Amino acid sequence: MTENNEKMNNARHDDLGLLRKLRKSVIIRAALALAMIVLTLILLFSLTLAWYTNVVQTGGLVFETEQWDFDGTITLQNKSFVMSPGNSGVIPLTIENKGNHIVAASVTVSKQDLQGADVTINGTPINPYELMQKRLYFYVDTMATRHQENMERVYVSDKSSYTYTVFPQSTMVLNENGNAALLKWEWVYDVLGYYVWGEATADANNPSIYTDVTPQYYIRPIEYDFDEMTTTFDGEQLATIDGSKTALEFLKELTAADGYRGSIAEDTQAVNGYYPISVDNNGRGVWLRLCTYSEIQQNMKDDALLGSLPADQITYRIKVNVTGQNSREDETYVQNVAGLIAALQDPTAGIVTLSDDIALSDPIELASGTSTILNLNGKTLSTTAANMFVLQKGANLAVSNGTLSGVVDNKTVAVYAEGAHVMMSDVTVSNVYQGFVIKDHLVEGSSVVKVSGSTIDAAYNGIHLYGNADASASRTVLIVDDSTVVGAGYAGICCNGSYRATDITVKNNSKVTGYWTAIYHPQKQSTMTITSSTLEGWTALVVKGGTVTVNDSLLNGTGETHSSPAYHNSGFSDTGDGIYLEGGYDEDAAIYINGANTKVSSTATESLAVRHYFEENGKTPAIYITGGTYSTDVTDYCADGYECIANGDGSYTVQQVLSQS
Repeated sequence: MTENNEKMNNARHDDLGLLRKLRKSVIIRAALALAMIVLTLILLFSLTLAWYTNVVQTGGLVFETEQWDFDGTITLQNKSFVMSPGNSGVIPLTIENKGNHIVAASVTVSKQDLQGADVTINGTPINPYELMQKRLYFYVDTMATRHQENMERVYVSDKSSYTYTVFPQSTMVLNENGNAALLKWEWVYDVLGYYVWGEATADANNPSIYTDVTPQYYIRPIEYDFDEMTTTFDGEQLATIDGSKTALEFLKELTAADGYRGSIAEDTQAVNGYYPISVDNNGRGVWLRLCTYSEIQQNMKDDALLGSLPADQITYRIKVNVTGQNSREDETYVQNVAGLIAALQDPTAGIVTLSDDIALSDPIELASGTSTILNLNGKTLSTTAANMFVLQKGANLAVSNGTLSGVVDNKTVAVYAEGAHVMMSDVTVSNVYQGFVIKDHLVEGSSVVKVSGSTIDAAYNGIHLYGNADASASRTVLIVDDSTVVGAGYAGICCNGSYRATDITVKNNSKVTGYWTAIYHPQKQSTMTITSSTLEGWTALVVKGGTVTVNDSLLNGTGETHSSPAYHNSGFSDTGDGIYLEGGYDEDAAIYINGANTKVSSTATESLAVRHYFEENGKTPAIYITGGTYSTDVTDYCADGYECIANGDGSYTVQQVLSQS
């Protein structure tokens, strides 16, 4: 670097530093109240397959749309978003699938309505709509793999989508308390450049040579928190970052992990500053451009001006487009391990269908962002490994119609998930140590697991569930629907008291059995609802935390009184009761028992149908009974306005207190 260039860079460092201080001072003065801009979201649909008329409501707006063969609703909360430079937020979208088919919902976001006239700020005219085309971006907050490149997030635009897989009878909620990867907006700053969707202009005398590129959409920013003292320029062009990394080295690393087919190499030629990334033979596609020094300087000035706009002066309108269809009809048939692995890793494979039994020796790992539909086709997928499926945060797996089998002595787990979505329908899981192990406390994400019309027969726990505790604001969801879950060694469903925030539903003639207990529910700030189902175990239901509701269900404690009720920091007393609620902790716990068809019993003479125990120094648990038949007297637990009546055959019925005239 020459002495003149060095002096120029030092002067530029000083200018950039002053501009950054100016921009940040605007943001600080705003205190997230000044310079607020309203982002209005409009939900539209681009829909396929059979045509229907459907009314979709988003907040106070109603859209009548041509609808696909989809039984459900899509809702976008009608709200405004408070924005300022450097901020980001969540777009709250909910997709409910009431049907019996998996639905693929692809989301794109359009900035084409960012148009309007210039405004004058402190005597300077600017067009905030044009500027926000380069400032406002949208992405799904999840890691994903595309074109064999691992991305930390997936940007969505007019030309790039993210597809959510919504299982039958399931609701996907995209907000801080939801169960899916978040769709987010971001007002970027410290921008070094952009990915654009553009079209090249050919030379009039030689069409094979491009002379310029016209950007049509700004689809992704190139952000970098560069240091003014170590970032250098060669004239107007970026030279080094962090004092040593050249611009070319930076671009090589960037384009090797952006999810696009192409990447920048030593011999990549730019067209007037635009590098081709994923471009067709006509010069249309994704281009990348680094900003010049003058553009970076101007960007900082523009940020300060945009950040000083009054909150009620401007509205930016963005369209969120959802393209929905039932799961792909195409199938890829596989008959061996190699074919199965290849199909599961191929996003174009559609439904992966077994044409023969397949035996695995290693786990199948599904990365974040993977959506896999596996039709066992009446066949058996077996493994000798410790895990059959391992799902990372944000992975989606649907398995149907067949058998999953392992080796008990190898402690096989059929599905191990961390913040993933799993749908199992018409599947038998056998010869495993544990059916599902869900460990959401290890990741910033929550699993949604639904078992429908299936059987899980495990040697230890049928389902072992760890809530996400403090890992995120969302909750781990487990739904057992018309299914049988067996944990022959310990529990049908076993939860962990150290990791709260779960929502469990057992319904529709499901049966959960375990050796020591059908369900162990010690976790705080959690809910569980049992409806029209059967629970059996030494002690049928053990609760130490959360709120549990039992509706029209059968619960039977099948063991003797092995130990007297007592406080346990870990585990529980084997009382042999139908329902055992243990207190003495720093968290409230409650059980609500309803329905004339409810029957709660214990087979041992010293055990009780319902019992609660608590230490005086802890919170007092509560049981409220409003109906059902019991093997022992439950007068102490009757809700206000209800009484326990002896039937004369050793059983007791809870009914409403009859008024006396």
